[in-house]
Amino acid sequence: MTRHRAAGLGAARRPYPPPGTADDEASETSPAAGPPRPDDSAHPVGLHSVRGVVAAVVALLVVQVLFRLPLGAPVRGSALVAAVGLAPVVWSGWRGLSRPTRRTWRRVAVGLVAVVALGLVSGTVAALRAASSLQAGGEATDDGLTAVRDGDQDEAEAHFRAATDDLGAARGATRAWWSLPARHVPLVAPQLAGLDAMADGGAETAELAADGAGRIDSERLRLVDGRLDPIVVAEVGPVLDGVADGTARLRRALGGRRGSAWQLAPVAEALDRFEDRLADAEGSARTGALAAEVGPALLGADGEARYFVAFVTPSEARGTGFLGSYGLLTVTDGEINLTIVGRNKDLNAAGPVRKEISGPPDYLARYSRFEPGSTWENVTFTPDGPTAAQVMAELYPQSGGQEVDGVLRIDPTGLSRLLRVTGPVEVPGLPFVLDAQNVVSFLEVEQYRRFTDRAERVDLLGDVAAEVFDALIRDDGVAPARLARTLGPAVRGGNVSLWLRSPRAQRLVERLGATGAVPEVQGDGFGVVTQNAAGNKVDAFLQRTIQYRAEVDAATGRVEATAEIGLANRAPTTGEPPYLIGNLIDAPPGTNRMWLSIYSPLELVTAEVDGQPVTLEVGRELGRNVWSAFVDVPAGASANVTIELAGAVDLSSGRYRFDLLPQAMVLPDRVDVEVAVRGGRLTPVPTAPAPEGGVEGDEHRVHAGVAASRGTWALVAEVHRDGAD
Repeated sequence: MTRHRAAGLGAARRPYPPPGTADDEASETSPAAGPPRPDDSAHPVGLHSVRGVVAAVVALLVVQVLFRLPLGAPVRGSALVAAVGLAPVVWSGWRGLSRPTRRTWRRVAVGLVAVVALGLVSGTVAALRAASSLQAGGEATDDGLTAVRDGDQDEAEAHFRAATDDLGAARGATRAWWSLPARHVPLVAPQLAGLDAMADGGAETAELAADGAGRIDSERLRLVDGRLDPIVVAEVGPVLDGVADGTARLRRALGGRRGSAWQLAPVAEALDRFEDRLADAEGSARTGALAAEVGPALLGADGEARYFVAFVTPSEARGTGFLGSYGLLTVTDGEINLTIVGRNKDLNAAGPVRKEISGPPDYLARYSRFEPGSTWENVTFTPDGPTAAQVMAELYPQSGGQEVDGVLRIDPTGLSRLLRVTGPVEVPGLPFVLDAQNVVSFLEVEQYRRFTDRAERVDLLGDVAAEVFDALIRDDGVAPARLARTLGPAVRGGNVSLWLRSPRAQRLVERLGATGAVPEVQGDGFGVVTQNAAGNKVDAFLQRTIQYRAEVDAATGRVEATAEIGLANRAPTTGEPPYLIGNLIDAPPGTNRMWLSIYSPLELVTAEVDGQPVTLEVGRELGRNVWSAFVDVPAGASANVTIELAGAVDLSSGRYRFDLLPQAMVLPDRVDVEVAVRGGRLTPVPTAPAPEGGVEGDEHRVHAGVAASRGTWALVAEVHRDGAD
């Protein structure tokens, strides 16, 4: 059968002999010749022509189908399928070409290969030169940003000018005449286009930043002799608005030059990072412009501005720190003064015995029994910074003060950050100076050992704070940007927070991340808050550990979790002054009686303390369920609380999120969180704020372990349901 088909095809390819020839006669008489050929006179279009038309139509349909493959993922896969599908069509066309035509196309192919080779060489050279200049430009940009944060605008401008030159050199490499072949070679061109986009956008961004820095008078934009000129602050606004608008324009332009599926991973990732940096630059400029807008009013340009300052300590635990002393900061036309420093007892004694607190409702429901209206020490039971600040702002006018425009909360760690700016300070009555290294341990523990006489020690926290603030205000030439940068770690750790009455000004505080707010519920989460119920400073010896294990169902979002809370009391029974380890509850020295509160958006299943079932008080606060109980932990002992939780989280975004609700403690919490998935896979997602040390794990679980947890942080993972990919 095969031989007959081959012979027939071979015969079909030969020209038909004229009728009446020997070949024609042989075809009629020889059995091997097969069936008679069609009569061309009867069929003007021969069978071979019909076959050609059919083949052409089929090839056309194949080409149409292959070239209409979707451009979605995987793009390279669809291109490969198209190439494989077109190969037979190309090969068939090649076989049909005459020898001279084939020779011509071979020469064309050789020329194309030469062009591609030249493009590869020129593209490689351009990429190497551009990459070197891009790196130098990036380093100069980072130096410029550091100078901006330090408040040195002149140095910042110099670095940004250098960055402009370096990035301009990179742009020159990607657009040089000798790189022209590379810009037209497949696979090479997308890489060069990506580098060109970064060089072009980076050069323009650096130039914007340099121009902006050059237009800001850094010498006038400083705190000098306790004054920051509101007019100078306002003048910065239009400059930063221009930088923000220009950066936004560059981001849009960059988006229009991206999108090639053929960019290699390193180039695509570099473009992603560059776009993120542009977004950060735009956000910083917007924040600065907002500060310039609201700054004059905050600086008392329209009359005296007043700010209540809460000096708190974690030695006697409260949700947002124990308020021992307070101050009143006044600002008039940019001149700053700490006009009042006092004790909580002064506030308790002033005004009516019972003062009114209007809310929030969940604050009143949970804490009214502790009488915060008449006991300022208990105002800060809430772990939420804005809530505590609003309550203080409402109570202060009822406690002998005036209405305030904001509330600043700061603890010893925050004061230590200020001392990094001011340098050491001398405090009357102390035989040594206080600096950034010793102030925290002194205020949290050592002061109680050194001054056993309470009357001698009672005003010390306020005195230290007053000296630090006075040194800061009187410092010659403190730049606001440097001050903000120095306070950054304390803000992130929950040691400093700010609330402003003006909604627009509070928006600025939110952009700065300085509210001290408990994060909104966005999925799963957990938090532990302890309140000292013994009237001592024994929380300086409390080490808390939190271990959270959760399993999430990828299909339903159901979460089942176990949390273990360790409360280790390292306080001694002797050798420390009574004010430190004594108590007001007639318990043995060193005993830590605490009101323990556990926060979660899930539902409680069971609760145990040291292996024994326990009934917890149920409440709601800050969008979470709260379970509370009084727990006594003797000196040198530990208590272990275990709770089982269950509930569901919304996975419609394709992500699981866990937020830690923080509390600033003398000994930072040790936290360990592990999340497993059922019926799917997990992929960690970078997020801010992130746990120190990052997130690790495999496709079935993610894990974050933090030996000294400070401030809020989140663990986020993409959830891939089995069978959904």
